[in-house]
Amino acid sequence: MPKYFCPFCDISLPNSLYRLRKTHINGKKHKLMRRAYYLELLENKDVRKELFNKIDKSLMVKRAFIMPKLKKIPVVPEIPRNINVFRLPEDFNFEDRRNYGVKLDEIRTILDGNYH
Repeated sequence: MPKYFCPFCDISLPNSLYRLRKTHINGKKHKLMRRAYYLELLENKDVRKELFNKIDKSLMVKRAFIMPKLKKIPVVPEIPRNINVFRLPEDFNFEDRRNYGVKLDEIRTILDGNYH
């Protein structure tokens, strides 16, 4: 099994098991060493200048793009012109089988669940 090397603490753990790495990373010594590493890195003027330049560039890009205000235009569907076309006649008999093009007995057996 490969060993795990911690660059902050300059130690290598005997193996790279997740539990062992997690225990090391949550340890007090590791946290102090990591903090000291980054503070030392920020003390370097070249690194600090480069870091702030990158931050400024990203902020400028963010400020340059301004999302336009979108006005939501409501879409109203048109009123149907021939409303009376789809009405059934007033004397339409729903119980008369001749008014339907399908066989009602087949539909009833399907709806009742007695079909095979």
